[in-house]
Amino acid sequence: MHTLTTIAMPHFARGLIAACLLVALSGGCANTSGKPAGADPAALRQNYLDGHRALEAGDFTAAAVQLKRLADGAPEPYGSQAALELTYAYYKQGDYPAARRNGDQFIQRYAAHPRADYVHYLRASAALRQAVQQDEAPLEQHDRVLREAYALFQDISERFPSSDFNENALHSLAFLRQQLALTHLKHAKAGLGERENAATMLRLRAVSEEFRGTPAAEEALALLQSPKPAVVAAPPAAQLAASATQISNAEATARSLPPVEPPIAIHDPRWILQQRPERYTVELLSAEPDTVNIFVTRHRIQGGASYPAANGGGSRQTLIHGLYPDAASANLAAKQLSKRWGLPTPKIRRLGELQSSLNGDSALSAAAR
Repeated sequence: MHTLTTIAMPHFARGLIAACLLVALSGGCANTSGKPAGADPAALRQNYLDGHRALEAGDFTAAAVQLKRLADGAPEPYGSQAALELTYAYYKQGDYPAARRNGDQFIQRYAAHPRADYVHYLRASAALRQAVQQDEAPLEQHDRVLREAYALFQDISERFPSSDFNENALHSLAFLRQQLALTHLKHAKAGLGERENAATMLRLRAVSEEFRGTPAAEEALALLQSPKPAVVAAPPAAQLAASATQISNAEATARSLPPVEPPIAIHDPRWILQQRPERYTVELLSAEPDTVNIFVTRHRIQGGASYPAANGGGSRQTLIHGLYPDAASANLAAKQLSKRWGLPTPKIRRLGELQSSLNGDSALSAAAR
């Protein structure tokens, strides 16, 4: 399951520290800047060790203070290694803007560093955290920060295809794409029931096309395919034999009525039996049918199905939502849906297991034929 990026100092970084520092202290790993050391070698070594030990102890504030002294121009190997660890310290502090700035500086200064991929990954992960923190920002702002993070992870995938961090970068790209889709879907759904129906349909179509394959795109497509209320042209006023005042009053009354919304389409159990068994879904709740219907209507839930709850005696229904390619995607969606609709964390169900239980019911099996 992909979660928000959790980063630890990798083992190879520790090995690089030990090897290069030992060589440096014996005269190797010369100062590649061509400038003499700005401090006594013993003092440089002590400053670095103090910062590194604070980092390993989890005191990221103290580590940042010590490492910054070296990152700002100390000779090699201290300068680049301190800059790398300083980026990590800022990230662990939760100072994501500082982590990004320091990562930018490192990449500009040490583009050929053997662990440049790690700093690229730290920088992208900081951008991801920043984007998540702006979940309630206006659409344009949230879209911008999500796409910035997406571009940084995409850069890792393209620049370092054999990197140890490439797999995590690909997972982060999938996560960010889902976040972008959900952000635009939320904005599109806000227009449902308002008078800007044409603009709303365009937004939904954009979500279904740009983010194809995501749960949000499936929901947008379901909304597009929902039956729309027919618009009936008003007959000529002469046919109604109504006065201009009567027509004006009728129009005022019509404007005061709430907009008619399309019905919510929740599938029956036969739809479940037609899905690919290796996919996953999210079980939202099990309750009386009226409670399920109220929940579906209130939250405008699309792309799900309801079926008789196990051991419910036919008096309870279970509601599922969405189709997901793997358990990790379903778990991610479950957390998002829990937050969005104020539910306990929903269960994850594999379609194959659900189909087996439904196939055990002869009435459902007959209906599916």
